Amino acid sequence: MSRPNAGGTRRRVLAGALASAGLAACGSAGQRSAHAAAADPVGPALLRGVNLSQWFELEMDEPFSPEQLLTLRRVGFDHVRIPFDPEKLGWTPGAGSAMPGWPRYRAAIDSALAVGLDVVVDMHPGRQLKERMEASRSDETAFVTLWQALARRLADTPPEHVAIEPYNEPQYYGWTARQWSAVQARLLAAVRASLPRHRVLLTGHQGGSFDGLKATELLPDANCVWLVHFYLPYVFTHQGANWLDNEHTAVGFMRDVRWPASELVAHPPTLTRPHPRAARELGAYRDENWNAARVDAYFAEVAAWARGKGVRVLCNEFGVIRANVDDASRWRWIGDVRRAAERHGIGWTVWSYTSGFGIATRPAPGAAPVFDAPALAALGLGAAR
Repeated sequence: MSRPNAGGTRRRVLAGALASAGLAACGSAGQRSAHAAAADPVGPALLRGVNLSQWFELEMDEPFSPEQLLTLRRVGFDHVRIPFDPEKLGWTPGAGSAMPGWPRYRAAIDSALAVGLDVVVDMHPGRQLKERMEASRSDETAFVTLWQALARRLADTPPEHVAIEPYNEPQYYGWTARQWSAVQARLLAAVRASLPRHRVLLTGHQGGSFDGLKATELLPDANCVWLVHFYLPYVFTHQGANWLDNEHTAVGFMRDVRWPASELVAHPPTLTRPHPRAARELGAYRDENWNAARVDAYFAEVAAWARGKGVRVLCNEFGVIRANVDDASRWRWIGDVRRAAERHGIGWTVWSYTSGFGIATRPAPGAAPVFDAPALAALGLGAAR
């Protein structure tokens, strides 16, 4: 397949950073020998990407056309992550592998590949479906069976350009934490039965956090990448989010929290209603001095952990909610995260193209998204041509 070469220089620069950081291969020497099928790992580089949220999950109200996908390629993204909620595509745990909406999702994969974008196939279950899986061994087995079928349906996709993410942000807090490693091993085996050469993206529990990853068993598969999601600090990235647990955090009531934390003195944030935790949460943000240096230290720790384990790590979600946030602060945070990840040889996938965390907006329902120019600058990307 002919693939456009836009952004090739940027990809080579970051690929060099990966190599110099010692993260170009996923497994250690011992791990690589343990999986002969992937002795010569292939797969997409996954250096600079964007999430296409709400196309096949959540409200499913953000479809993307081939022209819009081509625009993503032209500004310099090398891959897209396409989340799908299996229930939104018509699957239920008791239905075997039946998923009526799968042909539409497969068409989206093919459309992205056709314009030169690599693709991450991302299983992105909703909260309630996750809770059922975590509580039920039969539902867990249903996911494994589903992935066996999906892997067969994806067997004709090019392993050089398609990566598989079996499960987004597993929870498994508390006493269930140890269970996740066994579940993930089953999911990986289901994928590998039909996709021995595709790159697989694996994750820790606790919502895809670095703490969860450090506590997760690393599986002996040479062609994998381990994931972290970065939304710290939540008082900035999720201020005003209306889905948060308002009993235990005031973040959903916060407005105009600036970045970095030193901005709080000149620009005090506001609250839409009083909350007993607000002062403590904002005080922690201030006292911990969240700024670019603290973000860099986080990614330095992730990179050091990856080197020590002989694995590669990808940050495939990071972003800031749009509503009620100071625009300049938002772009500063996104730029600080992007630069820190690249500085430490970690590829990234911003959340998201459009919708609540988007870097682009639609001027009218159904219209093509228009990029916020400062977003492209913060991400080190060029203007659409």
